[in-house]
Amino acid sequence: VWNSIWNKGFEKPFYLEFAPEGKPRIAFAASIGRESIDDWEIEPMRKALSRYSSISMRETSGLEIVRSLGCTDAHLVLDPTLMLTRDEWAKIATMPSNISGDYILVYQLNKNNDFVEYSKKLSERLGIPLVKISYGLYDVQKSANTLVAPRVTDFIGLFLNAKYVLTDSFHATAYSLNFNKPFISVAPSRFSTRIVSILDLVHEPNRLLQSYSDLDLMQKPIDFENVNAILNSRRHDSLMFLKHSLAYSEQTSETNEE
Repeated sequence: VWNSIWNKGFEKPFYLEFAPEGKPRIAFAASIGRESIDDWEIEPMRKALSRYSSISMRETSGLEIVRSLGCTDAHLVLDPTLMLTRDEWAKIATMPSNISGDYILVYQLNKNNDFVEYSKKLSERLGIPLVKISYGLYDVQKSANTLVAPRVTDFIGLFLNAKYVLTDSFHATAYSLNFNKPFISVAPSRFSTRIVSILDLVHEPNRLLQSYSDLDLMQKPIDFENVNAILNSRRHDSLMFLKHSLAYSEQTSETNEE
């Protein structure tokens, strides 16, 4: 939301510039998605963030950036999708009628032929078919059962019921961790800091693919007991941040009105 490259400029509404003067501004799990920001945006960002009463980020690189701009009490919190447990997500999950049995779920956001070829080889190695979630007909993969823009509830169900997950997406990485699914994350060519951050947080940095010749990574064990313990702890801390921020803001608003 604070990535000026993705947003093609400094988008003031994303910094709550429209909020009435004197009203509290809270950022929960905001993201910059970059290791650094450009010189031209340092002062506009510093000014915009100085008006916030509470700031939290979803990746460590973003946390370091906002702290360098003077927001020294900024916090690291979980992405909002991780604030719900697996059981809570399961309550709304459904499955497409044409999907059954074991499958490798592919969720690819960035065009990458090496990724596609790797998914084919992985499917052959494991003897399990590919099911791909796609945004449009332009991204249909012939070697996979491609689902174009499935319903949100089906999207959740596809992750919940997958045998394995292959992705270059931060949120697919987050769902895989939360749902305890063996997965491989492929770093996109840009804006990969969120993936790196969440993998480091749960002590599973090795799930980031280092070579397209590595077809064994998917079957290497993940310590999901440790992952779950960390997510549960961070979920509690993130909720406490939000509750304290809202309580402080309410007190501040009442004082300003007086």
